[in-house]
Amino acid sequence: MKVLVTGITGFIGQNLGVALTQAGHQVVGLSRHPDDCQSISPFPLECHRWDGVSDLVSHRSLDGVEAVIHLAGESIAQKRWTDRRKKDLVNSRVKSAKNLLESLAAAKVSPRVFVSASAVGAYGDRGDEELTEESEVGKGFLAQLTSQWEAETRRVTELFPDCRLVQLRQGLVLGWGKGFLGQVVPIFRLGLGGRLGDGKQWVSFIHIRDLVRLFTLCLENSDYSGVINAVMPEPMQNRKMTSHLAEVLGVRASIPAPSIALKLGLGEMSQLLLSSQRVLPQRLKQLQFEFEFKTFLEAVREELGIYSRGLEQYEAHQWVPESFEGVTTYFKDDRNYLELLPRGMKTEILSKQKVNLEGGIKIRYNLDIEGLPTLSHYQVLLSLGGGTLIQNTLEYKISMGRFGRLVRGASIENRLGLIFSYRRKQIESLFQAK
Repeated sequence: MKVLVTGITGFIGQNLGVALTQAGHQVVGLSRHPDDCQSISPFPLECHRWDGVSDLVSHRSLDGVEAVIHLAGESIAQKRWTDRRKKDLVNSRVKSAKNLLESLAAAKVSPRVFVSASAVGAYGDRGDEELTEESEVGKGFLAQLTSQWEAETRRVTELFPDCRLVQLRQGLVLGWGKGFLGQVVPIFRLGLGGRLGDGKQWVSFIHIRDLVRLFTLCLENSDYSGVINAVMPEPMQNRKMTSHLAEVLGVRASIPAPSIALKLGLGEMSQLLLSSQRVLPQRLKQLQFEFEFKTFLEAVREELGIYSRGLEQYEAHQWVPESFEGVTTYFKDDRNYLELLPRGMKTEILSKQKVNLEGGIKIRYNLDIEGLPTLSHYQVLLSLGGGTLIQNTLEYKISMGRFGRLVRGASIENRLGLIFSYRRKQIESLFQAK
């Protein structure tokens, strides 16, 4: 199936693109910067320019599209909610949905299924009330924003009566280095993370792997339709979440942030941190959806376990239009591996291990690179979409604990970023030239 995905460069979009490709779908993306989008995506991608708000989608972008996944929307938590900012947040969701639907109609493209992201913010601040898909929409800016967003996407059933619509009300998305954990983990690791307000507010989550699998099911299974709460079976109060996060990270929770301080500092945006939404996945239970991660604690142990071992982690992934056999053959020679590092960098491979995986291989290199801690580089090669996905995960330890991370952490990450930026260009040149 040819699937159009807006918001393709985001945390969800990038993970979803890989999952859709693995499932045999062809992905078309829309982005403000299509050239950059196409080069950084870890899966084969046809990407077209679209800013969502000021123009319609080109007919060429929609050619042959059978399904749409609409993820586009500016970050809710990025800036303080001024009147101008709130207008931008509304436009990035509501107007982009309007423009997308008008584009489909103008191009005479009738999708079989339209899946739209939404949010549990629709329920507003509801205390200890258990919320299901049958619960009423709440009050406040987030609830109003989500209500308008969903109302606009519901127009797809008026324009295309045979199209199945799914609206996923997502909780906070958990995954390594991005989303909710990407924002709070650095704060907790510095010893500055604590409960918010009285900590009694309920928070609803979903792991990124469960979410992308859910999106895929929504495309393929006609039983999935209407509003669906995309959340774990067990929501959690903020104070307990704080305790679990501190425990997994091996730190102490800091002094709580009083509600009054958050309201003074963040204004209306403080409702993001203080609102209570005890959301339950009633529809997913009826559909017998199998969660890989049912609780917040399971998810953070999976994603953050490396920190409990005193290690740091860096990731960089790349897709190339070269056969799995071709890429594997290249990396069999250690000299080729070293040629991908910047010239003049003193590097030694201390050891190497290879493990066969289903559909790929995993190679572990222990590296000594001048000026960096000893690195374990896990390079996974997977056949994907007629090419090869190269997944790079580096693990290393910074001496002197929290102080060492504070002094050297950023400089090590920056240097690794430069190394893998160089490596990416070399790999692109090497395999695209063939």
